[in-house]
Amino acid sequence: MQRLLSIFLCLTSAHSFAAGESLISTISAWGPANSANSHANIVQIQLDGKFDKAAFNNGNNACSADFAGIRAEGGQPLSSLAYAAFFSKQPIGVWLNPADKYFDNRCIITGVWLLK
Repeated sequence: MQRLLSIFLCLTSAHSFAAGESLISTISAWGPANSANSHANIVQIQLDGKFDKAAFNNGNNACSADFAGIRAEGGQPLSSLAYAAFFSKQPIGVWLNPADKYFDNRCIITGVWLLK
């Protein structure tokens, strides 16, 4: 399993950036009925600390330091891990994709890992 996760992170690292390691302070889920705005089918998280913008703050590709989201389609393992971390009060690390945004400068999370 760890080898598979390593391969996944290597493949996504070309377009994603490690952007934070902290506790999740808020988590919210938006269903398809919210299609009037860009939060449809998104699980949005906010960290106690901020997402690290410095690593990828290059003009239009800048990500929000406050919020990031996981797409429901294909993101079930990521959102499950985020919920587990939130309820167990365990810190997480995240990877963001600055080329994929769901609302303003809020980037999509492409990887989540638990920290000790």
